[in-house]
Amino acid sequence: MVRIAICDDEQIFSSQIETLIVKLAKKLYYKIDTEVFNSGAELRSYIESGETFDVIYMDIEMPDMNGVEAGKWLRKVNNDEMTLLIYVSSHEGYYSKLFDVQPYNFIKKPIDKAEFERIFAEVCNKIVKSNALFEFSENRIAMKLRLSEVMYFESEGRYVNIHATEKVYKTLMKLDDITEKVTDRNFVRIHKSLFVNIDFIRIMTPTNIKMMKSEVELRISEQYQQSVKSQYMAYLKGDKF
Repeated sequence: MVRIAICDDEQIFSSQIETLIVKLAKKLYYKIDTEVFNSGAELRSYIESGETFDVIYMDIEMPDMNGVEAGKWLRKVNNDEMTLLIYVSSHEGYYSKLFDVQPYNFIKKPIDKAEFERIFAEVCNKIVKSNALFEFSENRIAMKLRLSEVMYFESEGRYVNIHATEKVYKTLMKLDDITEKVTDRNFVRIHKSLFVNIDFIRIMTPTNIKMMKSEVELRISEQYQQSVKSQYMAYLKGDKF
C-alpha cells in the first residue's frame, strides 16, 4: 500500500491530481490510499496526529502555511527525511528555496500527463521496493525488517550488524549472502564490509558518505568508488541499476 497526500488550495488541481493518481494506480496495479488537504497547515495538523505518508504532492503558494514552509516543517521540526515530496506548481522561481526540503521532483502546472505518469510509476516502484522484508535470525529468534528501515549492513567477523533506524541487530550471516538477496534494491556496496541503503545517504564525497538519522560517516574503499558514484548518480536521476 502506497500512502499519498495531495496538498493544494485549489480544488480543481487537487481533484485533477487525485484522479490521475487513481487511474494510474489501477493501470499499473498499485494499491494506494489518498488524502487531500487544502493547506500546509491542514496537512501539518494531520501528520501531528500521528499519520504518515509515503509521498506528498504539494502546491507551493497556499494560505496559512505554503508548500515551502510545510516542507521545512516536515524535514526539520517533524524530523521526517524519508517521505518523498513532489512539488506541483506553476512557479518555477521557487527552485532555489526548495533545496533545504530535499524534494524528490517538481511537476509544472499545467500538468503534463505523460511526465506525471513517469514520476508516479518511478515513485511507487521505489516505495514498494523499500517495503520489501529482510528475514534473518538473532540469537536463534527469527526476525523480519523492512528494507526501508535498514540504513546499512556491516560485516564483523562471522556476523553482520544490521544498522536499522531504531537499533542495531546482529545475525550470523555472510555479507555476500545479503548482497545477493538485496541486489535489486536501493543498496550499494561501498566497502568489503559495508552495504549501504542509498535512501539514507545525506552527503557523498568521492571517499566518504554521511548517513541520515545517525550522522555516521562511512568510508568508501578505493575499489568501489567508481561504482558507488555511478549507482548514486543513477539513483538521483531515478534510473534503475
